[in-house]
Amino acid sequence: VRSTLYRTNSFHTQPGERSKSSPSSSASASGTSQLSGGDQGKLRETKSSGDNDSSNKLLELAMVISGPALAHVLADENLTARFLRLGQQCKVVIACRVSPLQKAKVVRLVRYHVSPTPVTLAIGDGANDVSMIQEAHVGVGISGKEGLQ
Repeated sequence: VRSTLYRTNSFHTQPGERSKSSPSSSASASGTSQLSGGDQGKLRETKSSGDNDSSNKLLELAMVISGPALAHVLADENLTARFLRLGQQCKVVIACRVSPLQKAKVVRLVRYHVSPTPVTLAIGDGANDVSMIQEAHVGVGISGKEGLQ
């Protein structure tokens, strides 16, 4: 099971890698880094190193989760709640290679478990998107090559 949390504040950042564009983002081997909740779509990273140098930085996050990882998350109520809380802290959540049922479950999860209640929008271009589109408050079906097959 694999999902990845990306820091979106730097073009050069890869999963688990510190930003190369900011000198304050490097920490010593003995340093620690802690994330705490902040504004929606942002987390505050507090770093402290062995030489009493500490900094606070507001991070923008994105999450990428695969279909098999999402299946594991949706099968466990505790993991589903944690996934939703983490997703709310991200600017964007990308689910790739997910089934039509998983698409609908994610829309339902956001629609009924986020407070204040958001207006959900689902956009799809094929028959596999119908359940997701029907689950959302607003559904848009795009007619295209795949949608005509």
